[in-house]
Amino acid sequence: MIDVLERITELREKHSWTEYQLAEQSGLTQSTISSWYRKSMLPTISSLKKICNAFDITLSQFFVEDNSDVSCHL
Repeated sequence: MIDVLERITELREKHSWTEYQLAEQSGLTQSTISSWYRKSMLPTISSLKKICNAFDITLSQFFVEDNSDVSCHL
């Protein structure tokens, strides 16, 4: 199972963004983002969608554990 906060950190570091820059890109406040880490809280789905939009990925891509492409094989 994926650790949501760890995944956010991984993506943030991949983009070389601070929490402040992630907040700016996602439209969330920096205090909201930092409180997730301080209180070990998970973001709401709405907030997670904003995070994904900032990283230009889908929710499905966010939850892929092996960094492979998300696709449907028929």
